[in-house]
Amino acid sequence: VEYRGEMEFGAAAEDHSDRYVDEAAFRRLWAGPGRVYALAREQDTPKLFADPAFQYKLIDQQNGDILFSNNQP
Repeated sequence: VEYRGEMEFGAAAEDHSDRYVDEAAFRRLWAGPGRVYALAREQDTPKLFADPAFQYKLIDQQNGDILFSNNQP
């Protein structure tokens, strides 16, 4: 979500903007029907997890990475 990092390598040659979502699109997907999984670096989650409107289920946390879901059926 709004992060490319190492995924930015080679992106200048072609338009790959459809591979990335902004925060608004992520929130819509997260709140929609069906289960959504997210994998994030722990250092990138405090602001998101501090938002009381953002409901999530922590699945696993290892080596600075966090796997979580929206807990939808």
